[in-house]
Amino acid sequence: MEYVDGVDLATLIRSNPTPAQALAIVPQICSGLQHAHEQRIVHRDIKAPNILVDWNGVVKIADFGLALLFDDDDPVSSL
Repeated sequence: MEYVDGVDLATLIRSNPTPAQALAIVPQICSGLQHAHEQRIVHRDIKAPNILVDWNGVVKIADFGLALLFDDDDPVSSL
């Protein structure tokens, strides 16, 4: 697992980020989830503690422990 030098989104929210900071984070979360979906992966546990933000503002989605892999033959199968 990759080490992310930063904080989780829950911690960042408590620090009262500016609107510009929030607007920089949201598209990255959406892009990450879109990429997972294109790989046929459904995260199923998206919440603030599972979104990591490094000190450069780069977002990483963590904890795919409950994720499911979508398969054409079996609509929902465990990873």
